[in-house]
Amino acid sequence: MPDESIETQVARIDERTRRMAEDMCELKEMLDETYVTQDQFEPIRRVVYGLVGLALTSVVVAVLAVVLK
Repeated sequence: MPDESIETQVARIDERTRRMAEDMCELKEMLDETYVTQDQFEPIRRVVYGLVGLALTSVVVAVLAVVLK
């Protein structure tokens, strides 16, 4: 690398920086398409937690009914 001129080094750095910026844009697009945000996930989380809570409550009530009988 000591043989390279400053212009060549700057051009290589510029090219790598440009490629890195393109890769980051592609990565951002992939993330936007693949993953959901917390705001989008919140209603699903509430429904699932509600159903699990309901199921666990019914199991506890059934066990208590058997024990108290």
